[in-house]
Amino acid sequence: TAGHVIDGNATDYEKTILAGETQVKMLNDLEQMGLPLYFEQLIGDSDSIRYSQPEDKSIVSLRSIGGGGADHATTISNQEMRVGRHFVTFHIAEEGRSIFESPIYVELGVIRPIKDWDKKGPYYRFDPICHATNQHKYRKLLLAEKTDEWGDDLHCCSYHSAQGKCYFANWNVEDKDEDNDWEVGR
Repeated sequence: TAGHVIDGNATDYEKTILAGETQVKMLNDLEQMGLPLYFEQLIGDSDSIRYSQPEDKSIVSLRSIGGGGADHATTISNQEMRVGRHFVTFHIAEEGRSIFESPIYVELGVIRPIKDWDKKGPYYRFDPICHATNQHKYRKLLLAEKTDEWGDDLHCCSYHSAQGKCYFANWNVEDKDEDNDWEVGR
């Protein structure tokens, strides 16, 4: 049974994190915790964002298709983080870029669970922080995904590699750009 598998394989720490769920849900979550991070949702221009190898959803490539302009894409994993500490390593590489082109900057972060945004519409320049005025329209759509488990008003946070800063978003705030100058260790 699921309970026997959990008792025999989960650490005490994992059991405390998974507590409060049915045994089948706990077993599913335990299995998910041991898997690599996969990005099930690719949001952006299909000519610029894709899986590097179609069978491996843990590696995503973004290629510039514009004339030196900024390309935006969002990748989302359907894995849900709950309590505890979470770690991930990203390997970011530039290939075939001219020294005259602008460097690539990456924004990495975590977001509340949102399902199937890659299927909901042509969100080519979707940024989950939704800080730019042209992104505010997405806030209500994102809040429609809200569940009782969301809790407080911190909906998304990210680290921007160019600025060396962390940002957060409260999608409940209609007309305010969120910018938190958290100091980032260097």
